[in-house]
Amino acid sequence: MRSRKRNTVKSTAGRAPVRRSTLAAVASLLPLAVSMIPSSAPTSKPSPHHTAAAPLEFTIPMGNLRDWAKTVVTTLDGVQVEGHSAVHPLDQDCEMHLGVHTPAFRGNPEGLVLEPMNACVEAFPGKPGQNNADWTAF
Repeated sequence: MRSRKRNTVKSTAGRAPVRRSTLAAVASLLPLAVSMIPSSAPTSKPSPHHTAAAPLEFTIPMGNLRDWAKTVVTTLDGVQVEGHSAVHPLDQDCEMHLGVHTPAFRGNPEGLVLEPMNACVEAFPGKPGQNNADWTAF
């Protein structure tokens, strides 16, 4: 009789086994996490007196990733918008970027970037039609 392969990954460092479906859900959030990492391409030439900054380490608590993986829409309480980009045109991802802080997130760095999809073609909630000014006034 063949033994049936279990759907878990071997436990390490005294932690409980992690289900492959959980890993798949966490992996599906990887693009969001990567999108929060600043581009490594320099925007201008560094001055000859400029020294390289230490690499940044970004962390997202596993609890946040598990919660966010359960649904496409995630509700965060106590969000404070502290800045935003313009609404990007359709050929440049059709989103806008909102820099926010919330006590519901304990990662490092502590802020989040929210990216409402289809902002260049969809009306802001409660508005009759699409207007970039409605999005940026939020």
